Amino acid sequence: MQEFDRFLLSVVYDIPNLIFVVDTEDGTIIYANQFMCETLGAACIGRKFSEQFASAGAEHFFVSYQWNAPPDTTPDNAEILQQSEYYDDESENWYHVLQRPVIWHDGTRKIVFVLNEINALKRLQTDFSEAHAALALKNIELEVATNKLQTALDNVEGKVKERTAELETALLHLQESHEQLASSEARATLSTLVASASHELKTPLGNGVMAASTLVYETKAFAHKVDTVGLKRSELTQFFARMQEGTQLILHNLERADGLLNHFRQVATDQASEQQRTFDLAETVRDIVATLAPSLKRHSHRVVVDIAPGIQMDSQPGALGQVVINLINNAYLHAFEHRSDGVLTIRGEADDDRVSLIFCDNGCGMPSETLERIFQPFFSTKLGKGGTGLGMAIVKNLANKTLGGDLQVTSTLGEGTRIDIQLPRILHTDS
Repeated sequence: MQEFDRFLLSVVYDIPNLIFVVDTEDGTIIYANQFMCETLGAACIGRKFSEQFASAGAEHFFVSYQWNAPPDTTPDNAEILQQSEYYDDESENWYHVLQRPVIWHDGTRKIVFVLNEINALKRLQTDFSEAHAALALKNIELEVATNKLQTALDNVEGKVKERTAELETALLHLQESHEQLASSEARATLSTLVASASHELKTPLGNGVMAASTLVYETKAFAHKVDTVGLKRSELTQFFARMQEGTQLILHNLERADGLLNHFRQVATDQASEQQRTFDLAETVRDIVATLAPSLKRHSHRVVVDIAPGIQMDSQPGALGQVVINLINNAYLHAFEHRSDGVLTIRGEADDDRVSLIFCDNGCGMPSETLERIFQPFFSTKLGKGGTGLGMAIVKNLANKTLGGDLQVTSTLGEGTRIDIQLPRILHTDS
């Protein structure tokens, strides 16, 4: 047994920790390993524990010199009394202390101390504590900043909501204004149609009135001659010839007026309502162009309608008419400026359930910056000079929303403009 104890002591002797044994009777250090002797000096063996560890706090890890364990207690079941930490003022080192009561080889009771230097751990703990404190401070600062930011966000959110409400109200007013202006534009177009129809009807009706007046005069003269001097056969023949010629002239002018009225009545009815009906595309476009003819005759330009007959549509002819009228007026106002040979060609093609309506002019065309803004409300290169800035915006709204189609514009400066409108032959509206 003593040989085994010596073996253990030889092993402990080389361990790089402060390991020593203290007598529980008088507190004398009776054994110290090599590392202990090298660190504290070989004179530590035989010294009192209280002399070797005179630093304040040493008593915290050496609880008692007295071990009152039962006599039959062995090292295997001896209780570990304490683990603690100790700072040595002289060496300025921190140690982790482990003390354990043991039965020495001579049967006496001793306490084994193992001190492990933990300066690096302490520095790490200090750094961690400082970092933790700094982090706590940063957390406080962050919380304060977060509260300020939240307050600012709440204020901004309130302002955004308030501004959004204002913008929604303004947008609603703008939409109402746009609808009112579109309605005014439609009424203005209808007024133009009325004026054009009135001007166009003036000629046949005036001719008819003149012919009727002539016939009345001739009839009175014929009746007077019959009552007074009598008639020759040749005079009777001449009278009948003049009557036939006059009535034929009256009939021709009345038929012309009736045709104009039919054109105007259908176009005006379509313009004044938003009803959906079945119609022939070519006939409808020609009626619209014919109704505009009096105002268009003031210019030397031409409108050519190249639409095959028989293309039936079930849609809103009033909205389609508004599109055609606006595009014709737009071409005459913008595309044909400073020109005397303007030609606007309106072509129509049918493909299964779709209709392509193409407006192509040989006008001045548009630069790219104008083309990009052409559908913006109130944008016009002729604002204040006959342009309202609403024509193309209304055209796009009617083509896309009212007629359920699609509209594309291409233009090259100096070469003209082309407008392609794709429309469904049968308009399906939400009931």
